[in-house]
Amino acid sequence: MDYGAQSELATLRVVMAHKPGEELLKVSATDPWKWLFDAKPDIQRAQEEHERMVMILREEGVQVVDVGKTTMPNQYFTRDVGFVTKRGAVIGNFRHEIRRGEELVALRKLRALGVPILLKIKGEAFLEGGDVLFLKEDEILVGIGERTNEEGVRLMMKTLTREGLIKQVRCVPLKGEAFHLDMALNIASHELIALYPEVLPQSLINHLISMDYNVIEVPYEDFKSLALNWLVVRPGKLIFVDGYRLNRWTRKVLEREGVDVIGLEVEELMKGRGGPRCMTLPILRRN
Repeated sequence: MDYGAQSELATLRVVMAHKPGEELLKVSATDPWKWLFDAKPDIQRAQEEHERMVMILREEGVQVVDVGKTTMPNQYFTRDVGFVTKRGAVIGNFRHEIRRGEELVALRKLRALGVPILLKIKGEAFLEGGDVLFLKEDEILVGIGERTNEEGVRLMMKTLTREGLIKQVRCVPLKGEAFHLDMALNIASHELIALYPEVLPQSLINHLISMDYNVIEVPYEDFKSLALNWLVVRPGKLIFVDGYRLNRWTRKVLEREGVDVIGLEVEELMKGRGGPRCMTLPILRRN
């Protein structure tokens, strides 16, 4: 299989996803937070929501590969296991013990697809794919906070620079309620970025403005409802959390700026604190 997804905007060709199953039964209604959930999801409704997302992706010409059978409730957030470069996959390491093992399931699937493993982060170095965002093919933003630490970023940088894949890595200290960078910032097109400024350093916002991006600041309510956790399928077209009952402000602004927004209701899946970006690991993006 062809691979390489060093972009947020190049046309999405292949993604890894996972339709949740009986593993969600492990999430308790009384203490879902032990599994990093806000509430216990309804399995049937969660599956229906996921099937709808996969259907949209296939309608957009995207090949969807499922990781296969798993026993871990958070496995459907396939983005968090890492990311795929032109030379192979970078597989991260989960700080929360409850999620450890998800990356190995994805790693085995990637190898079966013929995607080499460029780096597997281990030990006390932590890195999750939800904290990694490509500004350019050779420039990465990496969130540092609850899920990703400086040692994980150092190991990633060492490998990517050695392989000649990256020229610049900009570390982004995350504040407040943003446990992943892709909760707080996302790219919609070559001209447009949206973010929630309260959890990001002003120096980053200034940098984005200096790059001539039109920077949209979303309200707190939309930040909390995962408005920024969209998935771009091609420049200016994206799959978005709802946009009708939730996140209407952000959707209207995106559409006013010429973005084609596909609304996706994920009420049950969101109980695990993620949206379309979190639920997809791009394997191939190519224009």
